[in-house]
Amino acid sequence: MRRVQQCHWQSTSPSFPTSHPLHDLQAEGRTALTLRRFERPQASGLSLWNPITKPLWITALAVLILDRVTKVWAVAALTDQPPRDFIGSILRLHLIGNAGAAFSVGMGRSALLSAFAFFVIGAIIYFATSLISKRWALTLGLVLGGALGNLIDRITQSKGGFLEGEVIDFLELPHWPIFNLADIAVSTAAVLAIILSIKNILPTGKRPDRRLG
Repeated sequence: MRRVQQCHWQSTSPSFPTSHPLHDLQAEGRTALTLRRFERPQASGLSLWNPITKPLWITALAVLILDRVTKVWAVAALTDQPPRDFIGSILRLHLIGNAGAAFSVGMGRSALLSAFAFFVIGAIIYFATSLISKRWALTLGLVLGGALGNLIDRITQSKGGFLEGEVIDFLELPHWPIFNLADIAVSTAAVLAIILSIKNILPTGKRPDRRLG
């Protein structure tokens, strides 16, 4: 009876093919190995492109493309033109060169701001594989896309020293500094980061074990 029960128990387990390294162990009856119990060990590190970081790169690319397209259009359509209404008097189109940061903060410090942008971009890329939250990946994607968009301006629009170019701004709200889409992305990321921090959602750390419920 004991032998019959053992054989029945083993017969319910899926068999491994003869080429599988665990086939011999199963054939000897030393253990009832199942595919469900056999798990591939988790890799110690992830690539830059994985399910967690996909929102980061896709968001950054989308922000960068939109920022570049709108700036090219603004330069072509608004150069030497007076400000014009876009959405009534609420949002106007007014092309300027900004040597500061977002919303004209830090005017005249273009080189320093460019160096800081390089640091931010490098830090995001370096820590990307440590992310455990897609919402943080989306947030950092907004920062990365915005930082790249304005950094390209500082490189390509320079009339003096290296990295001392002016950022192209063309969106104007009443009683608010003129800005661009890259600025909107970075500002949105700042708001999202505050919300995620309040909810105690961490960007990096130990990945939760989904098997524990």
